[in-house]
Amino acid sequence: MENSKITEAELREWIQKLDLPPIILEIYNEKISDPVFREELGYDYSKPYSILDLSPNEQEHYELDRYKPILEIRGSTILAFDTHRNGFILYSLEENIEEPNCFTWDGAFLDEVSFWFENEMSEEVIFHLGNLLNLKYTEEIIESLSEAEENDELSTFEEKDEWMEKVIKELKLRID
Repeated sequence: MENSKITEAELREWIQKLDLPPIILEIYNEKISDPVFREELGYDYSKPYSILDLSPNEQEHYELDRYKPILEIRGSTILAFDTHRNGFILYSLEENIEEPNCFTWDGAFLDEVSFWFENEMSEEVIFHLGNLLNLKYTEEIIESLSEAEENDELSTFEEKDEWMEKVIKELKLRID
């Protein structure tokens, strides 16, 4: 017997059930009303086409009974809801999902906020995007990034990982 396929309608139900920000449904509808989001992230964020376009057997690889894909980021990363731990995970489409870290909504976007900062988006734009995504700690994250950058604490991947871990602990962004 073939497995059932997860549908966009099911994912929309999860988005509503989880009370995610309205911008997420706008992404699904491909009608982003906010011009800043559309300009800065319109091409980076989409519904998880890479999962939705798979056959039921191909979808099985991504454990969709447990991990509900919410967004596809830059065509290679999936943000999903972990139904067992009631939090969010990120995984690469190219890798197996093996014991992923589970985060709060804000925790799932920590690396994204850092990415925006590193790509020299203005603080005003970053705060605006954070607000649209209902992120609570955007200001604290930007302050911490600015301080770490001034102290030359982000010059290697190891230092960036240490910074990420520090912020995750300080803001309690991980779900165990």
